[in-house]
Amino acid sequence: MPMQPPTSIVEVRQQIARIKAGGTEFITNFFLDDAAIEQAIRAGTLLFAFNDDAVVMVRRGALFDRVYFADGNRASLSRTLASVPLAPDGCLISDLIGTAAETAPVIDQFVSAGFSRFTEFRSMYRANSCNVDVERRAMAEAALEEDAEQIWSYISGYFDPYSEHIPDQQEVLTAVKARTVLVTRNGGSVSAILWYDRKGASSILRYWLVLPQFRGRGLGKQLMARYFNDCADVRSFRLWVQSSNCRAMRLYQHYGYVLASRTDYILKRT
Repeated sequence: MPMQPPTSIVEVRQQIARIKAGGTEFITNFFLDDAAIEQAIRAGTLLFAFNDDAVVMVRRGALFDRVYFADGNRASLSRTLASVPLAPDGCLISDLIGTAAETAPVIDQFVSAGFSRFTEFRSMYRANSCNVDVERRAMAEAALEEDAEQIWSYISGYFDPYSEHIPDQQEVLTAVKARTVLVTRNGGSVSAILWYDRKGASSILRYWLVLPQFRGRGLGKQLMARYFNDCADVRSFRLWVQSSNCRAMRLYQHYGYVLASRTDYILKRT
């Protein structure tokens, strides 16, 4: 299918709705919110194509292109994925969320289209009624707009761009303005960050990072305390953690998180 920029967010949503209404076995991994879609359209980084059975979208990036799809027939998914062009000297990244039983046959379709498993993330959940030993006197503070560039450099420098959804600088600034990025400081510089989103009655922890030279000082605990204080009115807290990162899982469990059933499978085609 030839790829071209969508004319508007309405066109994207209409095509997905058409596939969902007409499909016999609808499946999608396209969960970008409207703000992210509009930003990608304005930046000229979103391409899409569609036919009678499927919509496929590509979000262009410096290192790779991220692939989203909406398909009305699971059996045709491998053809849809195989139709996505590979940029010269680049690769395609896609992900699929669900339980092992739900995703196994879909992952087979990815493999048939030339993708391989890259890594996976497990979902973790914490009820707001959970009692854990968290310092209530939180020394962390909301980030300032002038911190946005430094925060972006830390996230892009310490997190894997292939498996994490690394934000661009405008997205960081938007989150800072919304006061959902918390920091601790050492002198005038940011020493640790915690970035979260709020969606309805839930909060999602996106990034939690203490710079290596400042670890062992309780800064992560300060951030987590401020986070729970700021989100005291939500019903649940959620996050994704890399399956192989046992240390991070233990830390989250210390704060009351438990493993949930869903896994996010990251797939790669080169």
